[in-house]
Amino acid sequence: MAQPSDPSRVDWDNVNAILKDSFFAHVSFTDKGGLLHCIPMIAPVLQFPEDPEPYLYLHGHPSSPLIQMVTGSAHTTLERESNLIVAITATKVDGINLSSAPNGHSFNYRTVSINGSCSLGPTDLLRKLAVMRAVTNHIVPGRWDDVNPVSREILSLVAIVRVRVDTARVRIRQGGPNIQKRDPEIGGPEKPGGVWTGVIPVWEQLGEPVESGKTPATVIPPSLNKFLAERNNASRRYAMENAVKQRTT
Repeated sequence: MAQPSDPSRVDWDNVNAILKDSFFAHVSFTDKGGLLHCIPMIAPVLQFPEDPEPYLYLHGHPSSPLIQMVTGSAHTTLERESNLIVAITATKVDGINLSSAPNGHSFNYRTVSINGSCSLGPTDLLRKLAVMRAVTNHIVPGRWDDVNPVSREILSLVAIVRVRVDTARVRIRQGGPNIQKRDPEIGGPEKPGGVWTGVIPVWEQLGEPVESGKTPATVIPPSLNKFLAERNNASRRYAMENAVKQRTT
């Protein structure tokens, strides 16, 4: 389902859900020399009170290729986008579909593909803190409150890029494999004993935390254990439930 630039028609629920479940997205763009870049980045969705619509926010060092392309574009302000267009994609695999013939094999998956226009993100302290909080909590919810405050020096080394969503496409496949009826006269007889078909559920399992050894006399915060249990349970439940549902969008 292709989504037009009208923000009211973007499937924000699924866009948010897929980006949230993906630790990072892939951001692609072409530099001035024509070289294509594809960079793994965290891409949280935020909407500040003055924003007419949600935006994706990217961050990086001012010397990184993406930031250089945005800051090097003429008339780049919060009110006017630069000439840089990016493609942002994220995919989660939820199952492997095994069919009765090679061409029937597929995957259960959730994917989002976004084309967007870049502009300079917020430079004031409060807005930059809000973006960095969203980035940190995207990695582990609640982590921002469990760590030391970010320093002004570090914030000064971070540049923010705001991405307006011009088009967004969400695709979701659920359920079992497609079994094609076999014509013995064309494809030959069935394999003796038949062919097992079905779904292998796939989910991401986060393991037990391993201490760094660099912060002695500390304990794992309850919020981290809660996150691990909830995410692992939710990932497994989604993969198992959607192995039997049938949906392709």
